[in-house]
Amino acid sequence: SKWAPSECFLRRLLDGAGPVQALRPRVELALRLARFPAEIAVAEREIRLALSAISGVMGSRALPMLLEGVLLLGNYVNAGSKTLGAAVGVTLESLCKLSHTRCTQDEDGCPTLRSRPSAPPPPKQPCGSENALQWLVRQLQQRTPNIVALLLEDLGGCSKARDVDLGAVGASVVKLGGLVKTAQERCSLDSEASF
Repeated sequence: SKWAPSECFLRRLLDGAGPVQALRPRVELALRLARFPAEIAVAEREIRLALSAISGVMGSRALPMLLEGVLLLGNYVNAGSKTLGAAVGVTLESLCKLSHTRCTQDEDGCPTLRSRPSAPPPPKQPCGSENALQWLVRQLQQRTPNIVALLLEDLGGCSKARDVDLGAVGASVVKLGGLVKTAQERCSLDSEASF
């Protein structure tokens, strides 16, 4: 025969499988399926990181103590305000605001807070260089000495999951779902064609 063994093999393959136009979608699907395990592993890793963070927040014993302290401190500081002095909840932005709020003490040793930047404070005793969040944590440590360690343990998953792009993970899952559907349809067509 004038054909090399590899060419004969390809010729028999084309004769049995059909024209190149029919083979192209099958080859593309086979290549996508070959990449499927790696893509699913990435999506699974990202989903596990996000679930770990969610689990840490939902099961935290220390976070409710911190947020209760933020609420009490906020209500104390805003006691003179009808709209702010009786808050029943806090936002995560409250933590950021407390970290930018300077702490001083009045004559009785009680904390007085003011937001930065502003005019120089009236003559009061500074609480050192700490901000209101640091002061609050120090107060909470008197009741629960290991609160910082508990927070770090409970919320460790959050720092690991901070770069997870939930939109990208969702899009990846949808894309992988589409690939599975396409593969199922292709298998269904191939099985019908073989009968």
